[in-house]
This record gives sequence, C-alpha cells and structure tokens, in this order.
Amino acid sequence: MRAAASQLLRFQIARGGQMLQLQITPMAVVVSPTERAGRIGVDFRETILVRDGPVQAVHTRCCGLGDLGVFIADARRMMVGRASWRNLSGPVTIADVAGQSARIGSLPI
Repeated sequence: MRAAASQLLRFQIARGGQMLQLQITPMAVVVSPTERAGRIGVDFRETILVRDGPVQAVHTRCCGLGDLGVFIADARRMMVGRASWRNLSGPVTIADVAGQSARIGSLPI
C-alpha cells in the first residue's frame, strides 16, 4: 500500500469460503516533506470486549472517574498558575526517561 499511492490495486481474497475480487486505490498521504505514502484506511487492531460483573464494573468505572478527577484538578492548578506547565509529560519525556533508565541499568550504583 505504502508504495502504491494513487495507483489502482487488484486483490483476490477468500472470505466465507468464497473468492472475492477487490479493486482499491490507496489515498496519497504526506508522511514527510519529501515522502508520500499510500493508505486505505484499514485498521487491524483488535477490539477486546471485557464483561465484568456489576460489582467489578462499578469498581473499574469509579477508579477511572477518580483518575479523571485528579487530571482535571491538575489542569486547573496549571491554568490558575499554581502549578507549572512544565509538569506536563508527553511521549518525548517518556522516551527520554526510558532511555535514561536503560543507560543506568536495573541496579544503579
């Protein structure tokens, strides 16, 4: 798909014991200033359905609401100037800390 941006592709797939013929034209997507890639909008991630009993479901939801409340309180403190915006951590900070941990090793001396 990646190398076939805006090109008609033909596929033959087996589904339910029958062979199907498909024609797909991947949409050209800009992935960097010098590179385009073909994408068709298919997501292969699996959906996981969890069936909890009523007590476990309430417990799980309450924990989620508690986490949300803490996040909102932290955001409010940053908006009114009681906490620094520098306290926010994103993927870059997480990767940096993970790299530092890997360099230190499991038993720092």
